[in-house]
Amino acid sequence: MWKVLDQSGLPSSLKINDFWGAVLDVGNQEVVEYRRGMEDSAFVLCPGGEGWGATLRMYEACYYGRVPVLIADCPWAWEDVTDVSFAFRISPHAGDEEMARMLTDIFAISDSELEDRCRMAALYFEHVVKFYFRDPTEFFLEWMRKRRLLCT
Repeated sequence: MWKVLDQSGLPSSLKINDFWGAVLDVGNQEVVEYRRGMEDSAFVLCPGGEGWGATLRMYEACYYGRVPVLIADCPWAWEDVTDVSFAFRISPHAGDEEMARMLTDIFAISDSELEDRCRMAALYFEHVVKFYFRDPTEFFLEWMRKRRLLCT
């Protein structure tokens, strides 16, 4: 990713930590800088992680109303349940030049499209992610109802 960002010539900020920051206090300088970076960005690179859900960074991007750019082949959680057309996906198997071209194309979207995607990402967090965590069972039942797999 670092090499691709450098090749693309796009303005960017990338930091790789050698620790898991989720356990840090919200007042920790690392967390403050991370939040500031999210707030100052329109796009958030979301490299695939372990497991089916791909990456938590995608949900963080949506929380901040930013456009996720998922770099992974696997789908993210709820992709078959809801519309995630606000996000972009790049295969991690694409060559460096192709990735750089794709990032350049993504970065060149119109301001109005960017605003729409940011708004849709924030709505996704508000109406899908929060709904799931309020009641995962109800979320699953609603998913079944929409597919007519559950009689009510």
